[in-house]
Amino acid sequence: MLPVLAAYFFCCLMACSGNRKVADDELVCRPIAVEGGYGYIILCGKDTMIYQPFIPAVGGHTPFDSKEDAMKVGRIVYDKMFEGGSPMVTVEEVREALRSE
Repeated sequence: MLPVLAAYFFCCLMACSGNRKVADDELVCRPIAVEGGYGYIILCGKDTMIYQPFIPAVGGHTPFDSKEDAMKVGRIVYDKMFEGGSPMVTVEEVREALRSE
């Protein structure tokens, strides 16, 4: 399943990283309200690339406590995608992001 998701994200990123400077092709990270807290989405134009309703990498289905916490981790994923890398985050990256001010 992971190779399929990686291939999907790669294809979508390639579609978003063309030479055109059109607002519809820009990556955007936004917080979202979910049951019990917050998550984030990453959009490429109008297409949802990542829908993350809970804290990734740590296991379980626990939402973030605040919009700010969701965006701290969402920005890490966004940066990785923007640079053409894998959107996956580690437990250490998540913990560090949530510890930072």
